[in-house]
Amino acid sequence: MQLTVVIPHLFWPDPELPDIYRDLPLPAAEKLLSRGRHLPDTTHGLLDWLAQAFQLPAGDMVPLAPLSLALDGISHDQAYWLRADPVVLQLNRDQLVLADSGVLSLSQHEADALIDTLNRHFESDGLTFVAPHPTRWYVRCAQAPSITVAAVADIVGQDIHPNLPRGNDAMVWHRHLNEVQMLFYTHPVNEAREQAGDPTVSSLWFWGGGRHAPLAASRFDTLASDNWEANALAHAAGCNTVEMPTTASEWLSQPAAARPLLLLDSLSGPAQYGDAYGWREAISALERDWLAPLWQALATRRIARLELVVPGRLRCVITPAARWAFWRPARTLSSWAPASLEARQ
Repeated sequence: MQLTVVIPHLFWPDPELPDIYRDLPLPAAEKLLSRGRHLPDTTHGLLDWLAQAFQLPAGDMVPLAPLSLALDGISHDQAYWLRADPVVLQLNRDQLVLADSGVLSLSQHEADALIDTLNRHFESDGLTFVAPHPTRWYVRCAQAPSITVAAVADIVGQDIHPNLPRGNDAMVWHRHLNEVQMLFYTHPVNEAREQAGDPTVSSLWFWGGGRHAPLAASRFDTLASDNWEANALAHAAGCNTVEMPTTASEWLSQPAAARPLLLLDSLSGPAQYGDAYGWREAISALERDWLAPLWQALATRRIARLELVVPGRLRCVITPAARWAFWRPARTLSSWAPASLEARQ
């Protein structure tokens, strides 16, 4: 088995908090990183890594919307589609910080009511909104817009202003965003949510635009992931998808694939929202449930080659022989963190 394991946010994003690694026993993670052969990773985060791994056409935006739409069971036709995900915008001094749809717990009934308002308002602009899932919304554009927008996953916890649409049609889409915010501000759905003490839907985030195009066959034969976009790419590339196991032991007990891909994404939420305690708890569980069993699977040669990827940071290839490279002492996880890496360059 030649296994690829992708772990976004394996390193805490704030180098000003080095104590976050204090008293974290992570022997398997440290051995995997220390004993392996390191290769550069030039991607800009998880979605960019996935786009390259599944050979999406290069462009200013990763065209995930039509692929995600197909997995949601809606005919994508050959129109231009954008994701139009509901988000929460929180005022922090002079910034509007974005929180994604995961904090909303929207019902389908609420999503449908908001979508109906959007469609009535934007019909004359050639925009048609659909919400096959309460937290995954899409917009069909009569004409392909000339804009570039960051993926919502890449700006969670960040100020939206430097990430607003850019390009020849940027001002049109800035106006659309302003109109959406005004429509939602006094919407009955939001008024009911506010009375119930629930977060309200502030706006939409448009991203992932493109037209549907077939993908080349994947170099992976199986994907295990809870990430919707990863599953959409795998589906489009003919890669088998399996339900995400809770532990490596459970995953290893299943029939072995030749070239599986594991996406372990439990660290992203705590890292993006600055939840240091949650991140420490998640990485401890990751060590116990996944990395330690995978390290042992290398010893039994159940895994012939393991590639560990931290998108935008590093790639590390470990073989059973490398497992016994005792002359490479295990270094702490903090020594591999971004600030430490930069200091050594």
